[in-house]
Amino acid sequence: MCQDEPVSSENINQQIRLYGQPLSERFGAVVGVYGITQRRLAQVLGLSAPMLSQLISGRRIKIGNPAVYERLVMLEDSTGASDLETLRARAPGIRRAAP
Repeated sequence: MCQDEPVSSENINQQIRLYGQPLSERFGAVVGVYGITQRRLAQVLGLSAPMLSQLISGRRIKIGNPAVYERLVMLEDSTGASDLETLRARAPGIRRAAP
């Protein structure tokens, strides 16, 4: 898919089938709860910032690394303590997590 090509709704529908909702919503919720940038989220998840952007926009459909998805789930599960200090404290363990 070309960088300037619009994202098809089929890509987003595939994300919904795989992950229950578009990745833009899942990543957006984590960014919002923790008050972090997408760049910081990418670092915590173990993705490059451009890869995260492609997943958010729907240019990429699937998270290729299962450990990255597991880290996302860990962040979602721990949003009860939604502050930056908590994220900083948990980030090293989340980064090392493997499914």
